[in-house]
Amino acid sequence: MSAAEGAAILDLLRQSPPADPRALQAALARIEREALARARAARRAVILAATSRLEDDPRDAVLGNPGGRAVLVEFYDVRCPYCRAMVVMLDRMLAADPSLRLVLKEWPVLGPVSESAARALLAAQRAGRYLPLRARLMAGPAPENEAAIAAAVEGVGLDWRSLSRAMAAPAITAQLAATRDLAVELGLIGTPSFVAGGEVLAGAVSEADLRAVLRGS
Repeated sequence: MSAAEGAAILDLLRQSPPADPRALQAALARIEREALARARAARRAVILAATSRLEDDPRDAVLGNPGGRAVLVEFYDVRCPYCRAMVVMLDRMLAADPSLRLVLKEWPVLGPVSESAARALLAAQRAGRYLPLRARLMAGPAPENEAAIAAAVEGVGLDWRSLSRAMAAPAITAQLAATRDLAVELGLIGTPSFVAGGEVLAGAVSEADLRAVLRGS
């Protein structure tokens, strides 16, 4: 709280006879609301400053309308169960809204297998096979080892040995680092994290919540 807010609370506590507890509770609730509003405004400013990196990085895969005016950015991990649970809902939203553009950012937070999957996706993107590989990796059980990733890669017509070499490319390392740095800058705490309209929604959020932030964008 600010110095002025702290002084107001102390003034209530020093009153004799004691201040009505309801007045103290109301003051604390008001201070909490104002602090949350300040934090929300500060995060919104950070998001707006990062808009081009969020929405217009040519390295990112895009689903839906490439020129859509309603932009939803998802930071996701292939092995994250909540990310996987959101796929059907996001597909439904894309089918229902021709103006929606979903920007996908690989943010492998669940260990080495997640990073291998992210690298495989980014390498497959350069080979024009990102979407088929993502569909395979996000369907059924999450990949638990590199063999499962290799099987998915082979299943979409790519050669695992060649792709695994491409996965180590400095450009892919740089892209993952840029996404990680952006997530830290925005204060994201896990996957999935959605950004739209200057707001962040975390976790397996509802379609109604996503539509609400999109309306504000």
